[in-house]
Amino acid sequence: MTVRPASVNFRLYMGADFSEPVTLKDSNGDPIDLTGASARLQARRDISDAITTLDLSSGTGGIVLGGVAGTVKLVINGATTGALPSVDWDGEIWCHDLLLTFQDGTKQRTYQGSIIVSPAVTRP
Repeated sequence: MTVRPASVNFRLYMGADFSEPVTLKDSNGDPIDLTGASARLQARRDISDAITTLDLSSGTGGIVLGGVAGTVKLVINGATTGALPSVDWDGEIWCHDLLLTFQDGTKQRTYQGSIIVSPAVTRP
């Protein structure tokens, strides 16, 4: 069965902490059980770019999976957002997607969308 990825968009403020939860639900509206699953999210300035601007995974703590609750929470600290590649003064829009790997080895691109990245004026 092919699952169409949901559209999920975020706003990142460089130099600030970021924490954004999303609840994944099946066609009946029930949370998808993520017990034993792993996740990876990559962002790029353009989908064809070889270089990622952001690379998060559940193995490194950048993504926290909520088991039977079906939650996927992105967690990025201010030091990491402050070290992102520089952006234009009016910000940039990057693309991203999230790939889940379930316990049985099934891979599913669960969501995709844009990340609006706003530069910081105040810096450490």
